[in-house]
Amino acid sequence: MRDYLYLWIDKKARRLESSGIEFKDCCISLGPRRGLLLLRPQGEAGIYDRAAGFDVASSSILQNVASADAYRWGDFAWVDFEGAWPGALSQRDVAALLFLAHRGRPLGGTRFRALRNRFLAAGADDGWHLALHFTSQRVLRDLLTPLIARLRPPQPLARILSTLETGRSALWLTDGRIETVGRTTDIDKVLNFRLGVPPKGGNHREHRKSREAVESDPGRPGLEAPARDQRRGGPPRVR
Repeated sequence: MRDYLYLWIDKKARRLESSGIEFKDCCISLGPRRGLLLLRPQGEAGIYDRAAGFDVASSSILQNVASADAYRWGDFAWVDFEGAWPGALSQRDVAALLFLAHRGRPLGGTRFRALRNRFLAAGADDGWHLALHFTSQRVLRDLLTPLIARLRPPQPLARILSTLETGRSALWLTDGRIETVGRTTDIDKVLNFRLGVPPKGGNHREHRKSREAVESDPGRPGLEAPARDQRRGGPPRVR
């Protein structure tokens, strides 16, 4: 987890918009007997299920999957499931999950009966942006509670959750401070302002590509290494 959190809840859509939450944090907070279906196969996370076309990370290997470098995945999406992997999914379910993987939002509802899931998630550049679609307010509390408890110095959990659940404001949490800020889905704009990341063409993806081009070919003419990228090495994580 980064040393900050940006959080707000769209109550009507049952969606948490966030920054600072990393893939491994979600894995740790899911609880026992829950696995993940990774909707963009990575080759290093989970076991590829040929019938479904997704990577399956059952509860028995979830801890190993959580240690993967999810930042390298770029855009990614996942859905949790309860108990053992159910195996074959209906064509309707596969189509809906593929839609989530490619569009970053659900096609219809958030519940899949075969999976008994609690969440649908779409992320970009692990820790930079996570949109978490939840099936109930209670399961979202279950996920956020251990994350907020890990912030240092400790934060007033009840106040944070009650403010978020009104859906009226976003919260910025860092260095022991709680700020009420505006709600937006433009995470790039929020973090470029808050963290001082150079816009480099107006969005963080172009900034990352410029950095990676320099790192892969430092002698290439016409490229100048950008300033430190807060997303990659970024702000220190909370251990």
